[in-house]
Amino acid sequence: MCVEKSRLRCLQAPIVAQERVAEGIFELRFAAPRLSHSLPGQFIHLLCGDSFLRRPFSIHRAEGEEITILYRLQGAGTNWLSRQREGGLLNVLGPLGSSFASPRENERILLVGGGMGIAPLAFYAERHSHFPTEMIAMAGFRSASQVAGLQPFHRARVPLSLYSDDGSSGERNRVTAGLSERISEFGANRILACGPEEMMKSISAIAEKMNLPCQVSLERKMACGTGLCLGCIVPVGNSENYRRVCVDGPVFDAREIRWS
Repeated sequence: MCVEKSRLRCLQAPIVAQERVAEGIFELRFAAPRLSHSLPGQFIHLLCGDSFLRRPFSIHRAEGEEITILYRLQGAGTNWLSRQREGGLLNVLGPLGSSFASPRENERILLVGGGMGIAPLAFYAERHSHFPTEMIAMAGFRSASQVAGLQPFHRARVPLSLYSDDGSSGERNRVTAGLSERISEFGANRILACGPEEMMKSISAIAEKMNLPCQVSLERKMACGTGLCLGCIVPVGNSENYRRVCVDGPVFDAREIRWS
């Protein structure tokens, strides 16, 4: 049962379609008109099967009355989710969390994603494709079999560079390799990043060295998604201060984070 709470926006959403789009990776689309105002960087919280704990998923697309998420199989919850079919109902809480800052006129934005971290960046590229700004994207994956979620970049006509660990798709290298040079060549004046924490730590260091604004979207396990349980805190600043990823984030100024 989904109990309606005005601030939490809890709803039962019918599945429109689900497709396996890469090895162990699925794209799921469901109808949720009340979530059409979702912003790039925000997430939803789903109940998966019999578990009383929800799972967070970045919003990959919000088009018309439908929401799309992109996810990888990595446990009982996502395995249950992958077995759901058209017409089934999802217990959804959202949209939650902060979003990436909207582009400014004539800005040059570099989008850097790793793995499933590509989802909110693809949403950003498509949502702002008609704004007078310029964007390019860099995406890293383990191999060609893991490449997914790139269609929004193509629809938005955002130039995309691919990297893979084994060289089976794009350049054989980490997505952070040559990042400083790419920033200079493109003339970027802002970076948006999402992916593995080590990747974002490296990007944050490069951005700070080049005095470039950088926003990162952090990934954390979340029990409540509403800031009550404090299970997703991250250290910030130079003292013993912490922020909650679910409500203060997931999008942060990279300079805020006290990287380990």
